Amino acid sequence: MNNKTLVIITKEERHLSFRTVTRDRKSPHSFMISKETLDDLHDLPQAILCEHDCGSFAQIWRDPLKETVHIRFYWLNSDGFRLTGWEQTIIVPFHELMSFNSGRRGDRWATLSLEESRQPKLVFRGTKNLHAAVNHPIVRRKLTRFLRDNFHWYNVDEILLYDDMEPYSFFFREMRGGRAGICGGVILHGRENMEKAQYSLHT
Repeated sequence: MNNKTLVIITKEERHLSFRTVTRDRKSPHSFMISKETLDDLHDLPQAILCEHDCGSFAQIWRDPLKETVHIRFYWLNSDGFRLTGWEQTIIVPFHELMSFNSGRRGDRWATLSLEESRQPKLVFRGTKNLHAAVNHPIVRRKLTRFLRDNFHWYNVDEILLYDDMEPYSFFFREMRGGRAGICGGVILHGRENMEKAQYSLHT
């Protein structure tokens, strides 16, 4: 079922006012984020900026590779002595938000939040084992399914894959913001019976 988030942004003198609407609920109130805070995203692309409004708060950051702005709202309500609420993340295009913030898009902007992709880009830096796997119908099918079902890692930009010493296998390294993260292997086990052989992830 489609449950996309509609983001409604209204321009004030010194702030942008955010409201969200889904099929299930609406934000309990407008959330004001200062224009100055949003302007900081130009110079601080990977910093997490924080804003507070009406007892709720938000974390704001920019993804410089995808050129998007992520805003994670923590909508809070005080009910007597209890504090209740819920968390919601929206994603909007960086350049369009900056254009609206600077006054070039009118006073109201309604847009659908972009969907967050958890599948980083797969980049093969070695081709010998890849060519061997692609040319073997059974291995090709197993590798395709493995890569489809794995590496759904949040905030990872790329997975670099290199030839491993084991046939049809690979060494991998994750990249986050231009920096290397964890590394390991994508190893095909049980090659003596290709029908039953399986890929597994080693870190």
